[in-house]
Amino acid sequence: MNLNKELIINLIKIFISIIVVMLPIFNITNLKIIFIVMFALYGIINIVQYMIFKDKEQLILLLNSIIVILLSILLDINNRERFLALVLITWIIINSLTKLHKIDLYQDKKNNLWKINALTLGIYDLAALLVIVSLAHPNEVKIILIGLLFFIESTLEIIITTMKSLIKQK
Repeated sequence: MNLNKELIINLIKIFISIIVVMLPIFNITNLKIIFIVMFALYGIINIVQYMIFKDKEQLILLLNSIIVILLSILLDINNRERFLALVLITWIIINSLTKLHKIDLYQDKKNNLWKINALTLGIYDLAALLVIVSLAHPNEVKIILIGLLFFIESTLEIIITTMKSLIKQK
């Protein structure tokens, strides 16, 4: 039952990322507003996940969203690629460290899921690195790349959720 809830939450994240990718079509290219709204939605999703699963990882990811929102408000991420890169790197590092901690927990439990988590973390970090390297483009392209990064992350989470259900069926 919890796996179905995880799947629904990740599908909601995919829907949000698809909306972000489509924003430049409607000439919505203000990165500051997009980041604040997007990470506020992610923060709300993390609160819901914590209430459902009682997983402390969600509280760390909520704090990560709050940090990104504050940095987005304080820094001029619309016009300075360095500040946008700083905000993204902050989010990616905290996100990756949280996932790495979960991998360590799975490995300690002698659960084979840690291998899948490690692989998806590597794929996510590679995609994040490619997005950060590509930030020299206009805001429209940046928004699409960031939306695709969130899409990749949510898709990888669906893979992990699917693998959890397959391992539990054995």
